[in-house]
Amino acid sequence: MLYLINGRAALIPWIIFLMGFVIGALGAGMPGATIVGILAFPLARAAGIPALASAMAANAGTVVGINNPWTGQSGIVIQNLIANAGQMPERAVRYSMGVFLSRLAMNILIVFVIFIATKSYKAKKMHVDRPKDFEPVQKKTFRLLITCSAVIVVCVTLGMLFPESEICQTLSAIGQPQIVMTFGAIIAMLMKVGPADKAVKALPVNTVLMISGFTMMMSVAQNAGLVDALAHVMSGNIPDVLLKPMFLVVAGCMSFFCSGTGVVFPLLFPIALPLSQATGINPGAIIVCMTAGSMLSSLSPFSTGGAMMLAGCPDQEAQDKMSNQLIAVAVTALLSGAVLAFLGFFDLFAL
Repeated sequence: MLYLINGRAALIPWIIFLMGFVIGALGAGMPGATIVGILAFPLARAAGIPALASAMAANAGTVVGINNPWTGQSGIVIQNLIANAGQMPERAVRYSMGVFLSRLAMNILIVFVIFIATKSYKAKKMHVDRPKDFEPVQKKTFRLLITCSAVIVVCVTLGMLFPESEICQTLSAIGQPQIVMTFGAIIAMLMKVGPADKAVKALPVNTVLMISGFTMMMSVAQNAGLVDALAHVMSGNIPDVLLKPMFLVVAGCMSFFCSGTGVVFPLLFPIALPLSQATGINPGAIIVCMTAGSMLSSLSPFSTGGAMMLAGCPDQEAQDKMSNQLIAVAVTALLSGAVLAFLGFFDLFAL
């Protein structure tokens, strides 16, 4: 990609963004930001691009990639949480698409602001050698990933376009990422494109168990009436116009130190529907605001996103400097998001 832009260094942050998106969409999860960072930081440094601009581009691209509702790790989790914890299975795909589009818009905006603030547009042109061709095993892996992703997108899209068709609904159920990618992993193992034992050890078992545990806890809370009671208290004591900004800030404060998909969303998603029924606010807008706040504060070095950005930076001096910068960026982004929520910006993505 860098070779194709003929060494125009000012475009490097956007190339890093695209790299992060592709790696995230192919299932890397947030560690994809670290993978991209390790590749991008030395290149960006040589081109005179500040570390913060590289880190934000890698993080933003990865966040957008992992939040697509078809192949993205977080996108699938969010869709399942909406369907289960939020008791809205018929709206899960639509709302998760709204979350994805809102994150796409926000992250492009964040990268653009950092791009201007760090004066990355002044970077000079640099020489980039022609990359080597893919090796045979890389070609096999790439074709397999593209095929699996295409199957998922086609099946899910058919299910959305033809809700009355039994065949399309069956295809949509079979074409879920969990099923298709499992078969893809088995095929990859049979093709011996990589060491299967290392792949199995890399599975995020702790994250899966944590999300499952919180989902079960929230199911118990729903049956006990806790969620409805909490929604009633909030809807009766807080002006409706402040509910969406408040949810954004609450989710953001929680995500400042913990995982959004693992902790924040299972706790807050079940409140969206009863609160919507009590206030008349679109539950999709509430969910988008929750996820927006979580994403914005995750830029802090204490949360997943910020930690992954720092982990991808090989320069200790740059890491130390960037830690303070990330705190400032996270706080500023969260406050700006609250203002945007108050002005109704996130309502645009309440599909």
